[in-house]
Amino acid sequence: EVDVKKPGPYRVRVAVRDEASGRIGTASEFIVVPNLDRHKMALSGLIFPGSFGKDDDIVPASAPIALTPGGHTRFAFEIFGAHDDAQKLEAQTRLFRDGTKVFESPAKPLQVGSKTIRGEAFGADEVEIPRDFAPGDYFLQEEVVSQSKNGKTVRAWQWASLRIDPKVQ
Repeated sequence: EVDVKKPGPYRVRVAVRDEASGRIGTASEFIVVPNLDRHKMALSGLIFPGSFGKDDDIVPASAPIALTPGGHTRFAFEIFGAHDDAQKLEAQTRLFRDGTKVFESPAKPLQVGSKTIRGEAFGADEVEIPRDFAPGDYFLQEEVVSQSKNGKTVRAWQWASLRIDPKVQ
């Protein structure tokens, strides 16, 4: 756990040494901490089945989510700042490879579940990987659009890394 004093983009770096072998491993990732005080809609990180290690539900998985061409997966996220006057929430999923958009789902109503902490909500969606996708690293973007009663449109999005690998079981 790392306390963050103010919102914004951060690069998190971690180094770990195995006491038994003396080997050292490192990792880093960019994250964006949303400003929840501005009352704008924001999404948490995307959680996939397999996002966590097999030993428990706290230890992160050791690699990006891996999917096969033609495979699909569900994912979930928390929605912050979705106003009570929102008439509907819609979701759209996009996949990018090497900075180029290679897939875009149609906009669809978002499956939303309620929770009691802070009055926020959880969203759930799924993505099916097209069968013709080449193996490699991809980015998934989930965009949520809120339409309020007064006609105002609010958008929020979040990213996740994916790996397409035809050998994944």
